[in-house]
Amino acid sequence: IVISVDHKDGIIVTHGWQSTTDISLIDSMKEFLHVGFTEFLLTNVNRDGTLEGPDLEFLKEACDLDKANVIASGGISNIDDIPK
Repeated sequence: IVISVDHKDGIIVTHGWQSTTDISLIDSMKEFLHVGFTEFLLTNVNRDGTLEGPDLEFLKEACDLDKANVIASGGISNIDDIPK
């Protein structure tokens, strides 16, 4: 199972990115990790479609969570963004 989450500035968004919650993505990931889920697809809605590159600072924070396997989405503009 892959947990797919859309976020804006580290806060989970829903309903086609129209509704902002008060739920921290990192806190939510920690809760999922605690119950055994380790796979995450994270879409940064601030970057999606912009071709400005991924939000590396936030992705590092998410990837640094113990046992979290992260697939990043949003902002990738070319192959050079992938190895980062």
